[in-house]
Amino acid sequence: MKIYVVTAHNVYQGNQHSYVVGVYDNFEDAKKSIDIEEMNRGGKYECRIKDFTLNTIPEELTSD
Repeated sequence: MKIYVVTAHNVYQGNQHSYVVGVYDNFEDAKKSIDIEEMNRGGKYECRIKDFTLNTIPEELTSD
């Protein structure tokens, strides 16, 4: 199952100030949350979506 994590990042401070807006199992809901959050924050924050697969262990890094 894919999940979508929406984060907001301060446009003036970059990643120095960011927070999670929400976690969604539907991409369209994640996009809607971006529109609402960016409007509510008056353009001071830019939101991003990152997708993950639930209950999947990331591949290990190996040195070849």
